[in-house]
Amino acid sequence: MENNNLENVTEQHDDSQYEEKKKKATFSIVYYFIIMYFFGTVAQVILMFIAPLITGVELMNPETMEIYQPNMDFIMSWTQIIIYITLTVGLVILTRKYLLNYFEDFKNNWKKLSLEIIIGLGIFFGTTIISNLFLQILKIESDSANQEAIISMLQGDYKFIITFIIVVLGPLCEEIIFRHSFFSLFKKNTNKWVKILISGAIFGAIHFVMAIINYATAGAEFSLIITEFLLGLTYVASGVALGYIYSRSNENLIPVLLIHIFNNLIAAVEIFSM
Repeated sequence: MENNNLENVTEQHDDSQYEEKKKKATFSIVYYFIIMYFFGTVAQVILMFIAPLITGVELMNPETMEIYQPNMDFIMSWTQIIIYITLTVGLVILTRKYLLNYFEDFKNNWKKLSLEIIIGLGIFFGTTIISNLFLQILKIESDSANQEAIISMLQGDYKFIITFIIVVLGPLCEEIIFRHSFFSLFKKNTNKWVKILISGAIFGAIHFVMAIINYATAGAEFSLIITEFLLGLTYVASGVALGYIYSRSNENLIPVLLIHIFNNLIAAVEIFSM
């Protein structure tokens, strides 16, 4: 009888912890998408009025209605700066308890988790090689819209702070959302591949869906939309790989975060060396 009571108390405690974590995870995800898309759009509109005052250049060409490059660099870069500072502060506050637990767990199990980082690097970069072979077979040599935007910002006047965002803040926010928060929506006994595939698919989608929508509404050629979709699948593959690494690391965020940071650092260095 006492054992049954103890099991019931343990289950109730686990359910209570799960509900609390799920609630915070849901709030974090909603917060992420509001800041990323709604708040980001508002910031972009405001920056369009500020840009000419800072650059000293008229906003756009009155004939083609295209924004001049100095203004575009200012708008794109400062939009990302505002978005990621706001995201980072909010998400760290929302998940600080869990982040501290991740660091404590990493400190106590650093040997095992360090090995997971090494294995994870092999898994992640192996996935990247397969993705690149996939694109080569399809004879796709162009960059995705997301990659082109990153290259443009890293070659602009604000490249140093943008580098910090791409290498540190971006991975931190994405890992908090797409690994910690999305996995927290599911109970512990949920099949790991359900969590990995759902979080990986959504992680990949945010890197290319908006570009496809923009191409479609602008009346772009269908082949360009298909190419963007196929390039986007490589982001999905990366998301699945990161989710698998997170899962096999006993859902500790530190290994997958460090791998994500390392990958983005290499990508930034490659862009700078172009």
